[in-house]
Amino acid sequence: MTGLPGAGKSTVASLAEAQGLPVISMGDAVREELRRRNLEPTSENFNSLTVGLRREYGDAAIAVLTLELIRKRGYLGTPELIVDGVRSLAEVEHMKGWPQVESVKVLAVLAPFKDRFVRLYGRGREGDPKTENDLRNRDWAELSIGLGNLIALADVFLVNEGDMETFMQKATSKLKMWRDQGDP
Repeated sequence: MTGLPGAGKSTVASLAEAQGLPVISMGDAVREELRRRNLEPTSENFNSLTVGLRREYGDAAIAVLTLELIRKRGYLGTPELIVDGVRSLAEVEHMKGWPQVESVKVLAVLAPFKDRFVRLYGRGREGDPKTENDLRNRDWAELSIGLGNLIALADVFLVNEGDMETFMQKATSKLKMWRDQGDP
């Protein structure tokens, strides 16, 4: 699953878990690597580590960490697994080579810029944007690693505009269709 910050990926992940689907967050894999390196889990360290890992090990570096997390959590070979936070086509290509993976489908969660800013600003997490310009800069950073290409080539799109209840209904329906038919 992919999308720009604040699009609603975490909401979809929570709904998937409520339906009994296992979810692995690529961000959790990076946070685990931060702990392994005895680094504070600040947004600065998170961003610096992800950029550094990609620079040192290639564009699929975070997918490599994520596979290790999948192994640790016992999800390897799980027929239906949601990977939250995919950022590039290189990561998707790497996933296609994971052991026991039959197919990889990309769900892109989309939302208008203003809606994303309001959500992120209101959330108040460390590293969340304080201004629209902060979010634009964060978006550009995400797009610079290939997120735009991944979104453009996604298999399925889920648009998050309007109220939360409507989005949750749409997301639940997409997830149910995916489970029932094998394709959202």
